[in-house]
Amino acid sequence: MPRYTKTSFREVDDDGPSSGGTLRRNRSLDKHPRGRRIDKENRRARRADARGDCEGGSKPRWRNTTKLYLSRALSSWGDNMWSFAVGLFYIKLYPDSLRLAAIYGFSASVAIILFGAPIGRWVDKTARLKAAKMSLGFQNATVVLCATFLCMVMMFETQLKTNIHDAWIEIAGQGLVVAMAVLSRLGSLANIICVEKDWLIVLAHGSREKLAVMNAMVRRIDMVSKLLAPLFVGQIMARSLALGAVFLAAWNLVSVYLEYRLLLDLYVNVPVLAMKTSSLPVRVSLVDENMRPCQRIRYKIRDYLGGWIRFLQHPVCFAGLGLALTFMTVLMFDSITVGYIYKQGISEAAVGIVSAGTGFVGVCGTLAYPWLRRRIGLERTGLFGFVLLVSCITLCVASVFVEGSPFDPMLTRLFGDAVYNFTRTLGFDIRREIDITGNLNNATMYFVNDTLLEDPPHDLSLGANRSVVMLVAGMCLARFGLWIADLAVNQLLQELVDDGERGCINGVQYSINVSMDLLKFVMVIFIPWFDTFGLLIIISFLFSCAGTACYAEFCRRQEGGGRSLFCYFCLNCCSRPLSDQEDIGTPVTEIVDMAHVDELFSSVQVVLDSSNPEIIFPDDGECSSIDSEENDFSLTNLLSSMPILPRLSVASSHEGVRLLQH
Repeated sequence: MPRYTKTSFREVDDDGPSSGGTLRRNRSLDKHPRGRRIDKENRRARRADARGDCEGGSKPRWRNTTKLYLSRALSSWGDNMWSFAVGLFYIKLYPDSLRLAAIYGFSASVAIILFGAPIGRWVDKTARLKAAKMSLGFQNATVVLCATFLCMVMMFETQLKTNIHDAWIEIAGQGLVVAMAVLSRLGSLANIICVEKDWLIVLAHGSREKLAVMNAMVRRIDMVSKLLAPLFVGQIMARSLALGAVFLAAWNLVSVYLEYRLLLDLYVNVPVLAMKTSSLPVRVSLVDENMRPCQRIRYKIRDYLGGWIRFLQHPVCFAGLGLALTFMTVLMFDSITVGYIYKQGISEAAVGIVSAGTGFVGVCGTLAYPWLRRRIGLERTGLFGFVLLVSCITLCVASVFVEGSPFDPMLTRLFGDAVYNFTRTLGFDIRREIDITGNLNNATMYFVNDTLLEDPPHDLSLGANRSVVMLVAGMCLARFGLWIADLAVNQLLQELVDDGERGCINGVQYSINVSMDLLKFVMVIFIPWFDTFGLLIIISFLFSCAGTACYAEFCRRQEGGGRSLFCYFCLNCCSRPLSDQEDIGTPVTEIVDMAHVDELFSSVQVVLDSSNPEIIFPDDGECSSIDSEENDFSLTNLLSSMPILPRLSVASSHEGVRLLQH
């Protein structure tokens, strides 16, 4: 997307190195950062404009996308270090119980479910730089406060334990630690919605190909940091937990400054980031002042539920639900599945190797996603990922019924002998081949990722080996399709959602994702036995199939809804070639409402100075002068250079202007 100087509105490549040719002007723009440039820089800008190049500008440093990647890398690295360390802090402070860690996990999930949509609406209503600054500051401030408090508790641990009469101090300390950690999760969610779901789209400048590459790179950064950050901070915490707390506090103090500086430079170099539309009513504040208290409460409730209602009414709802249903699965390398695999006789070293291999397969999925999207289109790429996911976890379902699996098909743990007696009454003599024995109270216990286990068997039969190998292979291969589907759905949430609703819709999506993940833990709580783990695998497979069906229904509706779901699956999605006229690398034709000319021009003051009577637009190296009073023509040229999202259509009282993003 081109950028323009103030004097000649000369075009500058925005994807190249950030140079002095970005947003130069003679007078300051009060509401834009660095609006008051020093005289020396202004003189350089004027000389560069006179020569028609950028040599007089500042020295090129980094690309704008590189700044975004660095910012996300710092943020993701800090988040993953803190997520790993906070659990160890809880176990250190209260080694006799896992209650505090469980309370933190449950509270964080419930908080995201309840406040995901309001946080998204707040991001929609707030200016981009302000939202990024406040979310960064809030998140890092809560982490610093929590780490400082934990450090003080560990330093004065002996004095606190001797004062056994003041039990309320311990309870208050636990509540404060959990509250600060939960608030940091909410701040991290706000920052993710603000930057990954909003800024990324503006930086793509209307190119779907570039948006796919940037999404894949950001996800790759997150996956790598999730693997390496715990290893790094674990080495520090192995020396001293207090030293680890001090390091985390210092890291967040330095990181928040670096992240904000990178985002600020990015905001300055891409002036379009200063323009943001909102779908909220203009007279909301006036209505609130005249409301009675009961009406105000009802309005707040409707405002809270409005995000969920808008999500359910949005065309992208089925795609989001399809992705959310994949979160209700035990087929991932968390504490539950690692404990089950370890129980089957897999050593700790083998579990670590398999976990690393799963991460590598996921990275390969992020590398393949841009190529697939370019070859077969976005919707079909997502459908390919879902189908591949279901196909791979079929191996996991098959492992349940392979000889050597501990699965009890009669579910004796749940129903006793009722199912067995019922089948005998019907004439089927299905005998249980698995002898359910084992007393956890008399066995030696081990803790593996917070999972309570018996002594693992040392002599494994060939059948048991086959069952575990099939389970692990299915889980590893499924990550390839899962990350492709995840990236496709997230890009659909970026492309198909308007600017004023993007934060709200993505906030609801995060809430549903966490709800499904929380449902998984609830199911494990009620069905915790190893011989019923196969039932959880089957339920996870059914949820993944339901997610695939939801996404396929979304694809069918995108095509017009004229075909049945089965026909779309068999004929349309996989075999229909792309049309010669379909350009999957650029957005489709847009329709811009000319009735909002005045409102839009008031927002564009960051780029244009209304006192200048002429605006010069470049056209293949030639400049043409157009009077600023001819709003239709000048607005057309201005909007044609800005990243308008696809499928944007607003009713207009004037003749609409079609803008092709080429």
